[in-house]
Amino acid sequence: ELLYATYLGGAGSDVPQSLIVDENGDLLILGVTSSIEFPTTTNAFDTTFNGGPSFDLLSGIPMVNGSDIFVAKLSANGSQLLGSTFLGGNANDGILDPLSALARNYGDEFRGEVNIDGDNNIYIAANTSSSDFPIINGFQSVYGGGTHDGVVAKLNPDLSSIIWSSYIGGTMADATYGIKIIEDSVSYITGGTMSADFPVTPGAYDTQFGGDIDGYLASISYDGTTLTASTFLGTPEYDQSYFLDTDEDQNVYAYGQSRGSYPVSEGVYTNPLSGQFIHKLSPDLSESIFSTVVGSGSGIPDISPTAFLVNECGNIFLSGWGGMINS
Repeated sequence: ELLYATYLGGAGSDVPQSLIVDENGDLLILGVTSSIEFPTTTNAFDTTFNGGPSFDLLSGIPMVNGSDIFVAKLSANGSQLLGSTFLGGNANDGILDPLSALARNYGDEFRGEVNIDGDNNIYIAANTSSSDFPIINGFQSVYGGGTHDGVVAKLNPDLSSIIWSSYIGGTMADATYGIKIIEDSVSYITGGTMSADFPVTPGAYDTQFGGDIDGYLASISYDGTTLTASTFLGTPEYDQSYFLDTDEDQNVYAYGQSRGSYPVSEGVYTNPLSGQFIHKLSPDLSESIFSTVVGSGSGIPDISPTAFLVNECGNIFLSGWGGMINS
């Protein structure tokens, strides 16, 4: 039975990136749009499309007006657009530069995630090339540099205001892909970085940039003003972390790719020489609990991570597909 179906978009290219349903059954959608007239609501935080230079994605999708992030909320029965807003600055937002070394898999340009807390506040993890992205009460107020920075934001339930927002990145290219909310405590984010000066915190699991590209995990205070913990994840070769989740004890799990000899803990399941890793760390990101590699054992990353979940029992579920463009 088809309960509802609807279009959402304008005259340009519109691409959804992440979905989640809140406690009222309303559907939250994070995406990127090149449509100047993308539907927004009258009380939205930003009703004006900004965008940047036009470009075409590797998939052939044209972004003729550049790109902005959009966040939209549909009613539980799909009949109403309850909220919808643009987010961005004067450059392109919501897109990982397809020519960046961070883009290793088909579809990497579109990575980002939306999440919610118990009060139905809305959180996004995304990417921006805008040095004037709207930053409010954030732990990093200045664009770090490179072709893009990661960006994380918390919006109120009707999308009329930003509660807090922040860049995260160093002087080279950085990206944020995933976000997880711990009630009244912290937000965890994960991604990849080319910045040796990426902000990591004293006492973190790994404070030394490995070289080439590293993954990272970070936690942010509930009010968004403090980077409470941040660690690199990686080897001296290419590494990125795409998804994260937590268990009932708030231990943090990351799922990513590695071309290096990623550490494998004693006694865990592993398929040697595989190019995908799973890493479990303590809630304060100071201690590695275990790590392993999974996949085909081909010696290189050959699975693009697409989904990740840790259930109440601490069991790990993951998925991916063979879609490498630069393995």
